[in-house]
Amino acid sequence: MLLLLRIFQNIFEHRPVVRSDVILVFVVAVVSVVGKIYCAYKADYNKYIAAYYIGADNRLYIGDKLKRVHMG
Repeated sequence: MLLLLRIFQNIFEHRPVVRSDVILVFVVAVVSVVGKIYCAYKADYNKYIAAYYIGADNRLYIGDKLKRVHMG
């Protein structure tokens, strides 16, 4: 955000916008988007793993109860 502010400051003060400033802002934006995607993926993955293990305990409990049910 501060890098973008630096570019705007150059524009409003009628100084030239240097290519390195633009590239730096672009790189920071790409890194932040990739970081957000990665963190969201890891959070969803961990949520899925936790739900699977919670469900596994319940499936075992229900399976033990169903063993004792007469089927006919």
